[in-house]
Amino acid sequence: MKNIAFSFCSLFLVELLAGTAPETLAQPTNSPGAPAPAGIAAVTSSNSLPRPEFYMPGMQPKEAGIDLGEVGTCRKCHADTKNDLANDPYFSWEGGMMAQAARDPVFRAALAVANQDIAGVGEFCIRCHSPRAWLAGRSTAPDGSSLDREDLNGVSCVVCHRLVDPRSPAGQAMVKQAPPGIGNGMYVADPQIVERGPYVAAA
Repeated sequence: MKNIAFSFCSLFLVELLAGTAPETLAQPTNSPGAPAPAGIAAVTSSNSLPRPEFYMPGMQPKEAGIDLGEVGTCRKCHADTKNDLANDPYFSWEGGMMAQAARDPVFRAALAVANQDIAGVGEFCIRCHSPRAWLAGRSTAPDGSSLDREDLNGVSCVVCHRLVDPRSPAGQAMVKQAPPGIGNGMYVADPQIVERGPYVAAA
């Protein structure tokens, strides 16, 4: 799975360089001197215009004032449970790739290479590898130097449990520009503290 994800990211970067990024992505128009839409790093092409292919619909940094909190809060109830370790929620997350997504040395190396190939494109990578940092506006340093300690927990418990189907009426109402579908980091997170999951909440 890790190799598949890495290959996909590499392929997308190649498409960006070649100017063949998927046409299904909504790309805002930019006039000379116009500020880049929220979420775009200060990246310019040869004509000094922001590169619109870096923009992806979905929830943008600071758009909804979301603070995804800390995974330690989840651990209080969802670790060291009576379940066996194979079914312990926190244990299985902590040792998986989602928890390592922002600190994995392979990702860090790929991030450095990506920024060398296309200056500033690393913010696009951080959007998926550390959603907490992206939503709080700490991804503007494309090398990841602005991430705080909690951001390094990558795709944390709260990230997934706060996501809303971007195609649903509720999901589309939560963002200024709704994604055309699911994928490429075009996620929508609920601004309200409502964790979703397969179980009925305890009374």
